[in-house]
Order: sequence, then structure tokens, then C-alpha cells
Amino acid sequence: MRKLLLTGLVILGLAAGAKAQKGTTLLYGNVDLTTMKDYSQVGFNPGVGFGFGENWTVGANLGIYAAKDKNPGFQAGPFLRYTKKLSEVFSLFGQLNAGYANVEGVFTGNMNGFPMVDGNPELKGNGFGANITPAIFINVKNGFGVNINFGGIGFESFKYDGSSSASTFGLTFGRGAGLGISKTFGGKK
Repeated sequence: MRKLLLTGLVILGLAAGAKAQKGTTLLYGNVDLTTMKDYSQVGFNPGVGFGFGENWTVGANLGIYAAKDKNPGFQAGPFLRYTKKLSEVFSLFGQLNAGYANVEGVFTGNMNGFPMVDGNPELKGNGFGANITPAIFINVKNGFGVNINFGGIGFESFKYDGSSSASTFGLTFGRGAGLGISKTFGGKK
């Protein structure tokens, strides 16, 4: 509970500090698909951010994830985005997401030390995660556009019920893809 409260305070602090800056407001939503050997996951990630400086945006996002035969998980936390405009149509950006995460479900595979349901381990836990995702923004019209990414780098650390814990590092370039839309409001004319 303390981690959730701390994450919420960090999000509010970043958003309040960023909103005080002159600039833009960014609204976005991505749908991500990650596939690996014997595993695939789909996620929906909406977010809101506030621009400061010429290339930086800070804000908060939410993620809802589901995988085959598993209950949905969620994550919430701050993000930081750096955008480099290449032309009036194309921009490149990198986004660092961090936050609190929750997972609950019955997983297939051999994982000793977890309660079992029908011969498969049942995982319930909370943790922290962070990832970096490079992407392309295609400006369709007036700041409304399409975001495309092809994976990223991520880290997660979870503490599960029953005192078990796990940390994972993932490199999903070429194995993950994301498609989203975004709209930027305001800013200097």
C-alpha cells in the first residue's frame, strides 16, 4: 500500500510541476503486443503528459495487460518522453515509463514455491517496473498522429504472496510491437 501511495504522490508531483511550465498537453493511447516462446501478451496504455522545454514531456500513464490463460494485470506511474522532430510529418521519440504494478493469475509452466491450481502455479503480487521504448510519431494533421514502436527494454521486480519474489529483464526489439494514437494541444504558435 505504501508503494502505491508513494507512486501516486510522485505522479501528482511530476504532473503538477510540469503543468506549471508553458507548453503543450499530450494525450495518447497505445495497444501493445509482445510475443516470445510459449508466451504472448497484449496491453492497453493510455497517458497524459505536459510539455516543457522544446523536446521534453512528463506525465502519468496507466497500463492494463492480459495474456492467454492469465488474469489481467495493471501498472500505473510516471513517464518521461524526449521527442526529436525530423520533419513536419515524422518525429522520433523515446519514452521512459516507471511505476507500480500488480499481477494475479494462474500461469502455465514449472514454477516451484507457488500455490498450485490444477497443476499450475498461482501468482499474486505487487512490484515495480520500468521500460524504455523508442518509437516513431507520424503527424497526420495538427498534432494528431500515429505512434509506432517495435519493442523496447524493460525491468520488473515482483514480490508474490507466499514470500516468493522474481525479477525479470526483457529485451523485446523485434518481438514486440505497439500502435497508438496521440494528440498534442496548445504550445507556441
